[in-house]
Amino acid sequence: MLNYVANVLAFDRTQIAAMAEELSPLARNNDAPTLEIYRDAAYELGEIVTAIYTNLHYVETTKVSYAGGVFKSGSSILTPFKESLMDIDCEVVEPIFEPSIGSVILALKNDGIAVTDAIIDTLKTTQD
Repeated sequence: MLNYVANVLAFDRTQIAAMAEELSPLARNNDAPTLEIYRDAAYELGEIVTAIYTNLHYVETTKVSYAGGVFKSGSSILTPFKESLMDIDCEVVEPIFEPSIGSVILALKNDGIAVTDAIIDTLKTTQD
């Protein structure tokens, strides 16, 4: 699969997203090869989250969210993703915002601005 994504799709996010859309109905119908692809992808993502968690030395339960079309497949990807994170103290939560709003929150924090409930509420209304 990695060979296909690298050499045929050239890591093009648009093509990868299109492939994820095509695989989603197969996953919902319990197609074994598709579920294996999802399981492998989930564990790869889990390794990234675990590495970040470990290297940033989190000591308390950390909320982990997700983004991207592959997660529209629901439990086909979420169940193995959660399983891949069993060794760290985290809670997998549904995204509250689109990724672009997450970028705004990170930018505010990087500028030393406290992200208050009022700011979150404002961002929620602008997203809708």
